[in-house]
Amino acid sequence: MDHKSALSRKPAQHIVQDASVPVIFQLVQRIDAAEQRHFLLCTIRGLQGDLKPRQTLTAEITSSDGAKREVPLLCRIDTLDELEYYRNGGILHYVLRRLAA
Repeated sequence: MDHKSALSRKPAQHIVQDASVPVIFQLVQRIDAAEQRHFLLCTIRGLQGDLKPRQTLTAEITSSDGAKREVPLLCRIDTLDELEYYRNGGILHYVLRRLAA
């Protein structure tokens, strides 16, 4: 099966895990196999500062020719508790810190 047919069968909501932050692409965008080979960098903007549950973030995708493309993402940190887990480096670190306090 080639990349193009594999991509066309993916569900409408693609989930990405980056820096332990689950995000969902808000717009369905088809990317063919030729485009995939030319991506060099994907940066998620909006993680620093005052992150809020279900905040819209931006993925900035830079291709090998320097062209940039921005794609909106929905941050799937849904509650203030989940945000606290993220800020502590995960639920395990959060629980251990609470036990040590």
